[in-house]
Amino acid sequence: MASRVAELEVLIREEFDGQNRGEATMDSMKSDTISVDQNLEGFIDLWKLMFGFMYSLGLRWAVELEIPDIIAKCGPESTLSAEEIAGFLPSPSPNIDFLSRTLSFLATRGIFSQTLMPNSPIKYGLTPISKWLVKDTDNGGAKEGTFAPWLLLHTHEAVITPWYRLGESILSGSGFPFELVHGKLLFSLAESNPELGRLFNEAMGTYSKILVKDILAAYGDGFRKLEFMSLVDVGGGNGSTISAISRSFPNIKCCNFDLPEVISEAHSYAGVQHIAGDMFVSVPNADAIFMKLILHDWGDEECKKILKNCHEALPKQGKLIMVESVLPEPEAGQSKSSWCEEIGGIRDMIMLSHQRGKERREEEWIKLLQASGFNRYNIISLPSEPLQMSIIEAFPADG
Repeated sequence: MASRVAELEVLIREEFDGQNRGEATMDSMKSDTISVDQNLEGFIDLWKLMFGFMYSLGLRWAVELEIPDIIAKCGPESTLSAEEIAGFLPSPSPNIDFLSRTLSFLATRGIFSQTLMPNSPIKYGLTPISKWLVKDTDNGGAKEGTFAPWLLLHTHEAVITPWYRLGESILSGSGFPFELVHGKLLFSLAESNPELGRLFNEAMGTYSKILVKDILAAYGDGFRKLEFMSLVDVGGGNGSTISAISRSFPNIKCCNFDLPEVISEAHSYAGVQHIAGDMFVSVPNADAIFMKLILHDWGDEECKKILKNCHEALPKQGKLIMVESVLPEPEAGQSKSSWCEEIGGIRDMIMLSHQRGKERREEEWIKLLQASGFNRYNIISLPSEPLQMSIIEAFPADG
């Protein structure tokens, strides 16, 4: 790193000296300036990436200490000093200097705002980022929900450690990183680890609430066409998603389908029937099948098996309704990816690290559907762009 910085310093010094001697032409000065600017930008980006863990883990401790909630409870636009925030912490003598320095560091990334007035300490407030981390959404947080449990899950030590084994997975092909570390996938580890399991369920629950709201908003007409018909949620977990559909469309005959051990702990919902089984063996017959974020957990062969079972369970005029991510195509000629590509890439790496699945582009979804007997499809993007989710309607080949 020191040698690279030295190179940049030499470039800048040579340009400066050349200008002083009058040797540089306008074109050469412009070219050198662009080169220096690009090198500096690359160095700065590299620096940020190297120490990006400071932001994610800094966010973790901020949520653990409930800093966003402390600020929010004083009002949506309130600002507090480090000393005032410390007064709410569960400690008789917190280190205010450490607290202030860390909050100021997070503020450099826009996680908190900081305001400095003459003769007064720095005041910290919420920003569009930290509002998503307020748990009590009635006090200045994101009304759509909170991502605090999601953050805590993905910065948990058990979830971060597999990233150290990514290189081994690439070189040896001997397994997925999470399995190399824990001997099982995240789902299984969450079942055997009560603390991680509670966090996992909270994270999935908060994410699902935001997603279901989008699904109902974007696919209302699709569900209305199913009135007085049957709809089964394959891999529906505790039934919260299908129950939300049932509440909005009470004339649909709704069924929640999952493994026996999952169904045994599922809640009872009005208008929802629970059925235990295994989607890799068979799927209950229904006029329509709903699956939310199921197939991205699995590889192509497992997905084909699930999809073929869905095809067998549907009538000729039936349809499959999947909620999945459809990765955007890379933009040609772009030196940096769009935010859509970046989020899509993050989602795919999560699946690589934690599960055996993957996120897919439209072309990949088409191949899976066609190989499983579905020859027609529609893709409907969901309203919340940052979630990068879509509804994929698929119809049997003979429908």
